[in-house]
Amino acid sequence: MKRWKFENTLWLFFYLSIAVVYARGLFLGIMDVDSAQYASISREMYESGEYLMVRHQERDYLDKPPFLFWTAALSYRLFGINEFAFRFFSFVFSLIGVYATYRLGRLLYNIWVGKVAALILGTTQAWFLFNHDVRTDTILAGSAVFATWQIIYHLKTKRVSNFLAGFTAIAIAMLSKGPIGLIVPAIAVGTYLISRGCWYKLLHWKWLAGVLWVLLLLSPMIYGLYMQYDAQPQKEIELMTSSGPQVYKGISGIKFYFWTQSFGRITGQSDWQDKSSAFFFVHNFLWSFAPWSIVACIALFSRIKNNFFQDKRYKEWVSSITFLVAFLAFSASRFKLPHYLFIAYPFAAIFTAYYMVMRLPKLSGWVKNLIVLQQYLVAFFSGILALYLMAVVFPEKEYSSVILWFTGISAIIISLLKLPYTRAILAAGAFTGVMFNGVLNFRFYPELFEYQPGYFLAEKIQELNISPSEVCISYPRSIHALEFYSRHIFCQAEDISPVQSKYWICSDEQLKSLERQGIAYEMLYQRPAFHITLLNAEFLNPSTRSKTLSQVYLIKLTQ
Repeated sequence: MKRWKFENTLWLFFYLSIAVVYARGLFLGIMDVDSAQYASISREMYESGEYLMVRHQERDYLDKPPFLFWTAALSYRLFGINEFAFRFFSFVFSLIGVYATYRLGRLLYNIWVGKVAALILGTTQAWFLFNHDVRTDTILAGSAVFATWQIIYHLKTKRVSNFLAGFTAIAIAMLSKGPIGLIVPAIAVGTYLISRGCWYKLLHWKWLAGVLWVLLLLSPMIYGLYMQYDAQPQKEIELMTSSGPQVYKGISGIKFYFWTQSFGRITGQSDWQDKSSAFFFVHNFLWSFAPWSIVACIALFSRIKNNFFQDKRYKEWVSSITFLVAFLAFSASRFKLPHYLFIAYPFAAIFTAYYMVMRLPKLSGWVKNLIVLQQYLVAFFSGILALYLMAVVFPEKEYSSVILWFTGISAIIISLLKLPYTRAILAAGAFTGVMFNGVLNFRFYPELFEYQPGYFLAEKIQELNISPSEVCISYPRSIHALEFYSRHIFCQAEDISPVQSKYWICSDEQLKSLERQGIAYEMLYQRPAFHITLLNAEFLNPSTRSKTLSQVYLIKLTQ
């Protein structure tokens, strides 16, 4: 009874600590570029009432499907236009992803594997990042693992409700990011059936019914794409590519959604390409799945060795095969970003949890000691990095994050010294993730946002009683956050013109141009600026930070 109470208290403490850090992230500022752009698109959709044709800055926008914008627009209606509202439904889907991971792990193994898998996923760096720097992948990942759980559960129970729920989740995933929302659950379910010798069930007619249900749910989006693009072949549209904006004519919105934007990045038909190597996701996995990435790698190698080269009898292949296929497919893409792989992290959490719960207790002493050592090292370096961010990078007198750091470090030490082996590793890893991201959310990010000027410019424009419609922008960097906080689409121009407007937001280069032309102006506001999603060592060092900063100005032309 005492052990039961302690374990339940420990689990409760885990989830409360995670909830506190998650909750703080919901109220952080909106980050440029992508997250702020999506928040602005959602605001524009909400205010215009046009939900089937996605536009940004009153121009056609084809890059992403509409589900994130639909949910954010609904949230704006419920909670007003603010950071919390933009993140709310994405946060809900991230929690659905954690719960579905628990249920899928429980379904494939047992309740303990499910619980540990959920805890691992919920404390990864990726999931903490998901919940404040919102991307379309947040909803995608939660929906994909939910769909996998529901369809596999349907295969066990034959319940139609689970079948419909699974394919509805696939539709939501596809409405969020495209065909990848179908492919990942299909790989998982196909692996499940084939590994059990039931491959013939893949030929059942019900899968066609599921696809038709998905198409029915996709039909509003498909109709919107057709009317906005395919029905107007003469239309010219500007699309952002890896080399900058390009204008296209006669583009098919439906083909772009179903093929070009996803498979085209592998076949070369998409204009999005970069110079990243085939090993891009290897090093990105190490930081984004932290503090569990090393254990996950050990677990994956163990799974490959046991399942494919030693004991070939049926074991659970769903999690490892799904993760590996997704990893290899994304690695073959000609354009890569770290969050592309996050859809596969619930499956990585499951095979890692299996290894920790079922395999670790049976291992020899030196392997156990090695894993404990790496957990010590991960906790140690995370603690040192968090302390460095508080004491050196932004040495402000703010004590909540310091208290959180000491609490987290104490919990890690107590866990490693007092708990049984497997629980010690689990608790130390969870507290490491909570401690580090607590410092980020309570201390680092609020200070970092001081160097993203959009919010402060919007605040100053309102304070000076200037109508946003009177302000034009001649500034080379992203203005999405400014538009979100101002609730306005600003006019933009390469050069400042007194004829166009008397209020301007500009950079040093534009001010020098005004001075060369002899145009007088009044300085209303000045703010240091930095691209905060592209951090570097020079910026993080307070003594060299000023060299990395540019200035953004709000001016009034006086002639």
